[in-house]
Amino acid sequence: MESGKVVGALLTGVAVGAVLGALLTSEKGKDLIKKIVELESDGFNTIKDLISDFKGNISDSGTSNPPL
Repeated sequence: MESGKVVGALLTGVAVGAVLGALLTSEKGKDLIKKIVELESDGFNTIKDLISDFKGNISDSGTSNPPL
């Protein structure tokens, strides 16, 4: 699976989770919006970290010489 599709799927999952959370909660609107923004930010940062780690692993593997 391409990394772009994985990122898209993760972002979609975060969005769907936020909407379901909004529908199933009994919190006030302002509190709910604040919580959704925090969760979305956390999810985005997690995805950013995963992509950064993935890029680092790719660049590290390209610089090493395989044994002969």
